[in-house]
Amino acid sequence: MYRPHTLPAQQLYLSHLRPSLAQDSQRLKERQGEVQAENIELLERVMKQRKQVQSLVQGLENVVADLDASVAALSPEEVDALREEFREVDHEMRVEG
Repeated sequence: MYRPHTLPAQQLYLSHLRPSLAQDSQRLKERQGEVQAENIELLERVMKQRKQVQSLVQGLENVVADLDASVAALSPEEVDALREEFREVDHEMRVEG
């Protein structure tokens, strides 16, 4: 015959679960460390890409400023002549293409 346990039910229940809970806890800690490392790597990649985008935008802004300055330096007649030339080239490309 078995003697009844003198431990409360909750303590008895937890004593049986403790080994598997400890393993699960360790696995979660390891996975958390992996995810944190991945997050750091992703953040670094995003920051690098953000710098690249900023550099590209700045380059485009410089090109637009140069084009604006070029257009401002042209007389209205020169601008009209360039527009007409562009239209002719565009039309020729469409016809040949």
